[in-house]
Amino acid sequence: MRGVFDRFLAKFPLFFGYWKKYADLEFSIAGTEAAELVYERGIAGIHNSVDLWTHYCAFKVETSHDPEAIREFVTMRFTLILIGYLKEEQVMLAWTFFLMFFGINTWNMKSEWTLAKG
Repeated sequence: MRGVFDRFLAKFPLFFGYWKKYADLEFSIAGTEAAELVYERGIAGIHNSVDLWTHYCAFKVETSHDPEAIREFVTMRFTLILIGYLKEEQVMLAWTFFLMFFGINTWNMKSEWTLAKG
Protein backbone atom coordinates (compact mmCIF):
# COMPACT_ATOMS: atom_id res chain seq x y z
CA MET A 1 0.00 0.00 0.00
CA ARG A 2 2.90 2.34 0.75
CA GLY A 3 4.14 1.98 -2.80
CA VAL A 4 0.76 3.01 -4.16
CA PHE A 5 0.69 6.14 -2.02
CA ASP A 6 4.31 6.97 -2.89
CA ARG A 7 3.73 6.67 -6.64
CA PHE A 8 0.41 8.53 -6.52
CA LEU A 9 1.74 11.40 -4.42
CA ALA A 10 4.87 11.65 -6.57
CA LYS A 11 2.56 12.48 -9.49
CA PHE A 12 -0.04 14.46 -7.54
CA PRO A 13 1.69 16.03 -4.52
CA LEU A 14 -0.94 18.76 -4.10
CA PHE A 15 -3.68 16.34 -3.02
CA PHE A 16 -3.46 17.12 0.70
CA GLY A 17 -6.22 14.65 1.60
CA TYR A 18 -4.12 11.75 0.38
CA TRP A 19 -1.18 12.89 2.49
CA LYS A 20 -3.52 12.70 5.48
CA LYS A 21 -4.80 9.26 4.46
CA TYR A 22 -1.21 8.09 4.03
CA ALA A 23 -0.25 9.47 7.46
CA ASP A 24 -3.28 7.75 9.00
CA LEU A 25 -2.23 4.46 7.40
CA GLU A 26 1.34 4.83 8.62
CA PHE A 27 0.09 5.65 12.11
CA SER A 28 -2.01 2.48 12.20
CA ILE A 29 0.86 0.33 10.90
CA ALA A 30 4.05 1.82 12.29
CA GLY A 31 3.06 4.45 14.84
CA THR A 32 3.51 8.14 15.48
CA GLU A 33 7.00 8.64 14.05
CA ALA A 34 6.11 7.08 10.70
CA ALA A 35 3.00 9.25 10.42
CA GLU A 36 5.01 12.37 11.27
CA LEU A 37 7.45 11.54 8.48
CA VAL A 38 4.57 11.38 6.01
CA TYR A 39 3.21 14.71 7.22
CA GLU A 40 6.67 16.25 6.89
CA ARG A 41 6.97 14.95 3.33
CA GLY A 42 3.55 16.38 2.51
CA ILE A 43 4.37 19.75 4.05
CA ALA A 44 7.62 19.86 2.08
CA GLY A 45 5.61 19.38 -1.12
CA ILE A 46 2.74 21.76 -0.38
CA HIS A 47 3.90 24.01 2.43
CA ASN A 48 1.07 26.50 1.90
CA SER A 49 -1.77 24.01 2.42
CA VAL A 50 -3.74 25.23 5.42
CA ASP A 51 -5.69 21.96 5.40
CA LEU A 52 -2.57 19.79 5.60
CA TRP A 53 -1.01 21.98 8.29
CA THR A 54 -4.24 21.82 10.28
CA HIS A 55 -4.38 18.01 10.03
CA TYR A 56 -0.74 17.77 11.06
CA CYS A 57 -1.23 20.03 14.07
CA ALA A 58 -4.40 18.16 15.08
CA PHE A 59 -2.44 14.90 14.80
CA LYS A 60 0.25 16.30 17.12
CA VAL A 61 -2.42 17.37 19.62
CA GLU A 62 -4.00 13.91 19.54
CA THR A 63 -0.76 11.95 19.84
CA SER A 64 1.30 14.11 22.18
CA HIS A 65 0.60 14.21 25.88
CA ASP A 66 2.88 17.14 26.63
CA PRO A 67 1.08 20.50 26.36
CA GLU A 68 4.37 22.41 26.23
CA ALA A 69 5.62 20.27 23.32
CA ILE A 70 2.37 20.92 21.45
CA ARG A 71 2.62 24.66 22.09
CA GLU A 72 6.24 24.67 20.89
CA PHE A 73 5.37 22.68 17.76
CA VAL A 74 2.43 24.90 16.84
CA THR A 75 4.36 28.08 17.60
CA MET A 76 7.28 26.95 15.44
CA ARG A 77 4.94 26.08 12.57
CA PHE A 78 3.17 29.41 12.88
CA THR A 79 6.50 31.21 12.71
CA LEU A 80 7.37 29.36 9.49
CA ILE A 81 4.02 30.32 7.99
CA LEU A 82 4.42 33.90 9.18
CA ILE A 83 7.85 34.22 7.59
CA GLY A 84 6.81 32.66 4.30
CA TYR A 85 3.28 33.93 3.85
CA LEU A 86 2.92 37.24 5.61
CA LYS A 87 1.00 38.68 2.64
CA GLU A 88 -1.45 35.81 2.21
CA GLU A 89 -4.37 36.89 4.39
CA GLN A 90 -6.30 33.62 4.12
CA VAL A 91 -3.37 31.62 5.45
CA MET A 92 -2.68 34.11 8.22
CA LEU A 93 -6.32 34.25 9.24
CA ALA A 94 -6.61 30.47 9.42
CA TRP A 95 -3.46 30.19 11.52
CA THR A 96 -4.48 33.02 13.81
CA PHE A 97 -7.79 31.33 14.63
CA PHE A 98 -6.05 27.97 15.06
CA LEU A 99 -3.53 29.43 17.48
CA MET A 100 -6.18 31.38 19.38
CA PHE A 101 -7.78 27.99 20.07
CA PHE A 102 -4.58 27.02 21.90
CA GLY A 103 -4.43 30.33 23.73
CA ILE A 104 -1.31 31.47 21.90
CA ASN A 105 -1.03 35.23 21.55
CA THR A 106 -0.28 35.75 17.85
CA TRP A 107 -0.01 39.52 18.18
CA ASN A 108 3.12 39.18 20.34
CA MET A 109 4.58 36.68 17.88
CA LYS A 110 3.96 39.03 14.95
CA SER A 111 5.49 41.94 16.86
CA GLU A 112 8.58 39.94 17.86
CA TRP A 113 9.04 38.71 14.30
CA THR A 114 8.66 42.21 12.86
CA LEU A 115 11.22 43.59 15.32
CA ALA A 116 13.64 40.73 14.62
CA LYS A 117 13.31 41.21 10.87
CA GLY A 118 14.13 44.90 11.25
